Amino acid sequence: MTKILAIATGVSIAAAGLLGWLLLGAHEDLGKARLAAELNAKTIAVLEAQEARNQQIDQRLEQLQQARATHTKEIVREIYQQESTDACRKSPPMRALDGRLRWQPGHPDDRQPAPATPAQPLPPAR
Repeated sequence: MTKILAIATGVSIAAAGLLGWLLLGAHEDLGKARLAAELNAKTIAVLEAQEARNQQIDQRLEQLQQARATHTKEIVREIYQQESTDACRKSPPMRALDGRLRWQPGHPDDRQPAPATPAQPLPPAR
């Protein structure tokens, strides 16, 4: 009877060890799952915060672009509404420049354009 009792005790200890090992593995897996869930929740929270911040930035950029476009349109409108004057063109330096820029046939600088030349070949690739 002692022998049977010793074998039964050994089997029950082995079974208890096996169950303990299985429970420890299950507990470890549960801890890993909880940690992964916490990390995923934190990641989602950070991404949502970034998304909200990006939307605010996009709205601000849109406002700035609209303001710039409005300002530019106002400036262009003011420019086109100004009277055209020739005060600058009639100034002595501009008249002198204008006289030099006008084409005058028979002027010493009135030369024929250079003749066309064939294209140069490309150097060989190294």
